[in-house]
Amino acid sequence: MGLFKPAWQSANEKKALKAIRKITDKNTLFEIMENVGGVRRKEAANVLINMQLDQKTYADITEKYGDDRHYGYWEIDYSEEWEIAMIAVKKLSDIELLNNIARNSKVCPSLRDVACEKIQHDWDGCKCNICGKTRDEQHDWYGCKCKHCSKVGNHDWDGCKCKRCGKTRDEQHDWDGCECKRCSKVGNHDWDGCKCKRCGKTRDEQHDWDGCKCKRCGKTRNEQHDWDGCKCKRCGEFRDEQHDWDGCKCKRCRKTRDEQHDWDGCKCKRCGKTRDEQHDWDGCKCKRCSKVGNHDWDGCKCKRCGKTRDEQHDWDGCKCKRCGEIDHYWVNGKCEKCGFECGCDVSGCNSSCSICGRGGNCNGCGSCVTYYSGHH
Repeated sequence: MGLFKPAWQSANEKKALKAIRKITDKNTLFEIMENVGGVRRKEAANVLINMQLDQKTYADITEKYGDDRHYGYWEIDYSEEWEIAMIAVKKLSDIELLNNIARNSKVCPSLRDVACEKIQHDWDGCKCNICGKTRDEQHDWYGCKCKHCSKVGNHDWDGCKCKRCGKTRDEQHDWDGCECKRCSKVGNHDWDGCKCKRCGKTRDEQHDWDGCKCKRCGKTRNEQHDWDGCKCKRCGEFRDEQHDWDGCKCKRCRKTRDEQHDWDGCKCKRCGKTRDEQHDWDGCKCKRCSKVGNHDWDGCKCKRCGKTRDEQHDWDGCKCKRCGEIDHYWVNGKCEKCGFECGCDVSGCNSSCSICGRGGNCNGCGSCVTYYSGHH
């Protein structure tokens, strides 16, 4: 028992398909359809649907493979499921089962429609009371919307705009120049090449080119420039050649180069470039380029501007007498230099004091974990 696979599970595709065609047990066919993909699954479906089945089974197949929750997904990628359900519902004749399917909101609308056709639609104007199908007749309009099926229509057009709901259409506009007085659509242009004579709107076609520039709309293109050295006389475009240099700066395009500067101490008078020499210091700040420097250090503190640095402190115990910086030497929550206690209360291997770095007691071994926040 259990040592041999069924023939439909064979690695040989032809042998498996032949075995499926011989199956007469609907539960086995259902098993194949549920668990096997590809041509075997499709073959099992074909065999099942062409068997003489009872009406309840046809209804079950319709509801199982016609589930509307997958609608739009399997109907495209797994159309055999929809086809199976459609064949099954067409074989149904039991009025009660057909009525159940027609009223089942979980079943695909197209299948519900077929079921309802067999028992006849119960039309309430434009909508069927049984399956919910709608038709484009006998609407119950409330303004431009049907009360039964929510279809939008029945417009009362005033040219391009509906007087009831405000919907617009692209016809029968009432143009005032290039703008419709009713719906504000812009159009009806009177083109003179690339430019509208009425409103001035431009389009990227039928330009009147004068070299690189259009005479009508002013658009430019990167061809047929009229160069005056590095600058085009028509459109103002620049190129990186034939500059007219005045030392470090071009007279035409204002481009700069890192040569022939006119230095005024640390700053070039022509282009504004700075250099780190010949500063004009006003205390610790250069009057020309605003560079900060030229400090007069008294250990860790500048006498001129008060700036501090992390070197040459004048320590009095744990505190610098010049800049006031404090640097305790913590050991188990107490400074060895000045005796100050942190007063921290930490517990657990994964905690440590953010001030002194003291660790908590290790729950694993009971030891104190100092300067380390994890298990040691």
